[in-house]
Amino acid sequence: MTQVYPMMALQIFHYARDGLTKVLCSALNDLDPTCIKRLISQEVVNHQGERMTPLIAAVRQGHYKVVKLLVERFGADVNKCGAIRIDSTLVDNASPLWVAAGAGYINIVKDLIEAGAEINHRTQTGSTPIRAACFDGRLEIVQYLAHCGADVEIANSFPNTCLMIASFRGHLDTVSFLLEIGADPNKKALCGATALHFAAEFGVPRLIYTLLDAGAVITKTNKGFTPVILAAEQAKENVVNMFTQRKDLF
Repeated sequence: MTQVYPMMALQIFHYARDGLTKVLCSALNDLDPTCIKRLISQEVVNHQGERMTPLIAAVRQGHYKVVKLLVERFGADVNKCGAIRIDSTLVDNASPLWVAAGAGYINIVKDLIEAGAEINHRTQTGSTPIRAACFDGRLEIVQYLAHCGADVEIANSFPNTCLMIASFRGHLDTVSFLLEIGADPNKKALCGATALHFAAEFGVPRLIYTLLDAGAVITKTNKGFTPVILAAEQAKENVVNMFTQRKDLF
């Protein structure tokens, strides 16, 4: 068993990653519980430095049936983390829930939560599942996680909040929802920027109006930049005009 175990672990990983539900079930079904636990807990490291369990690999690809099989039938640990690459960044200590939330798989998110996934778990840089969902404006997932008790004020290591990243990415619906449930529009990042600064850089006046209506205050960053200056630097003429026309803001 000790000689074939690494090969078996790699096969199980590939079955999960490729969504081969029936093949995976057949491969695990007749094994003893101890062996199953070892196989589905084994991390596989690829050439990009990513470390993934079979569950994380299945979650990443959106293989809902495989996720259910691993979690419900074979007892995969829903809180065992790995490291995955997002664009050029290797995100370490990423949980299956963080991966599912960021990728937009609402059904997998729900199943993981029901199975006991830690809702406010942080990656190595402090990102939570709800923040991962905010990054790409996954509104339905943001709403669900918030309903389940996710803390929208947990910031990452910079520290940027959910509202800041949603503003920077221009996700108006997500920003509106976060404000509705009480997200603070005046929290500051390490550089001194607020959500209003990030929204000004993105360049959508409606987004800025939404923040202002929610009580956002015009402040300066640590380097003395106001939102209008940042908008001007990014050549967001419509935002600059909006600010200059609103004399009540100054």
